[in-house]
Amino acid sequence: IEKIYKNFNYIVSVSEGCKKMLIQNFSNIENKIIVIPNIIDTNYIETKSKEEVNEINEYRDFIKLVSIGRLSKEKGMINCVYCCKMLLDAGYNIKWILIGDGAEYENIKKEIEVYSLQENIHMLGSINNPYKYLRHADVYVHPSNVESMSITVLEAMTLNIPVVVVKSIGPSEFIVNNENGILVQPQIDDLYKGIVKLLANK
Repeated sequence: IEKIYKNFNYIVSVSEGCKKMLIQNFSNIENKIIVIPNIIDTNYIETKSKEEVNEINEYRDFIKLVSIGRLSKEKGMINCVYCCKMLLDAGYNIKWILIGDGAEYENIKKEIEVYSLQENIHMLGSINNPYKYLRHADVYVHPSNVESMSITVLEAMTLNIPVVVVKSIGPSEFIVNNENGILVQPQIDDLYKGIVKLLANK
């Protein structure tokens, strides 16, 4: 990769944190890197979020959590299962919507069955319009251990949904902890405590 980078006039990074990571791992590229964050279309998100969700009435009496992302190990989506179990054991009435697909799909589904959470966690797979579900969330939970930008967090914030996000280089640039979101360490206990903290703070 380093040999290829030498042939480029510019290298575009989506965040300052990602830029620093590249500089630390590749030599003689610092002067080539520019930062251009990914752009989100707020008007599109707001419009799409208004589409009807037929089953939303079933969630009326529940705390609604939403997580969106690729179902892979580094994205930490399986931790939503364990965190959901902890919340239920603590007396919270939870519906957790997982949106996304990937190699961990069957493993996550299996863990949901192991903990008998089929009525509490709904795996929707990859869908064209996640925003219509995101709009109804009480909290958006982002359990990913590795993020260069965190587009879905920005999309949740666009819809004024409170966010609990595992700390990594991307979200650390735009989330001020305890001001416009909650940043937590990548442990399940910390994710749980972040959600509880947010639910308790109107």
